[in-house]
Amino acid sequence: MHWPGACARGGASGLRIAATPTLAASLLPQAVAAMQRQYPAMQCDLWAIHTPEIEQRLATQEIDAGIALEPPERVTVAVSQLAETEILLAVPWPWVTSQTAGSRQLTARPCIALAESTPLGDALAGLLERAGWRAEAALRVQTYRMAGSLVEHGAGYAFIDGFTAIGLDPVKVALFRLRPSLPVHLHLMRASTAAPSLSLPRLEKELRKAARSLLARLPDRLQSSVLSIDDAP
Repeated sequence: MHWPGACARGGASGLRIAATPTLAASLLPQAVAAMQRQYPAMQCDLWAIHTPEIEQRLATQEIDAGIALEPPERVTVAVSQLAETEILLAVPWPWVTSQTAGSRQLTARPCIALAESTPLGDALAGLLERAGWRAEAALRVQTYRMAGSLVEHGAGYAFIDGFTAIGLDPVKVALFRLRPSLPVHLHLMRASTAAPSLSLPRLEKELRKAARSLLARLPDRLQSSVLSIDDAP
């Protein structure tokens, strides 16, 4: 992948920031727009890439900061926790009945799963396995954002993070909390082997504010019933 010469800026005058696709579509624009209003001369280069690519670009100092959910621990990457949300169940509204809060009603339905193993995905898989949840993985996708979009189109149900959930159409998707819950942490990443950009504290501040703003909208989107995954057949 070729990274434009503009990426070489970094330093005090600008930031090179990469975020996972969901966060690049919601959280990052809100934070960067706030920074631009406060510091009009600041320049930023932004990318939407997957967590392993973010780690690679941090290691080679091609970016100054990365934003991801539950990135794996690496000696060469320093992380700061920005916010906490949780994994939610997203279900097409036409599937929702008075019995939806019981997992027996969903295990026979098609499930949309992530195609690649990630720390968060592995934690969810372990939780479902311990509960005896046998999902029919009809579709495998690369991102939570794609999974959410497929739920909007009625293709299946999916387990997604809170940042993805808040961006889904409430007319098309019902959101349920899980019992037991699975926390999800938002992290800001930077290379531990390089001096941090002077603009990084500004970014961290605005990311925290944007995360609080987005997640504050989530409770109004959640169904009153909680899905107990321990009810799986």
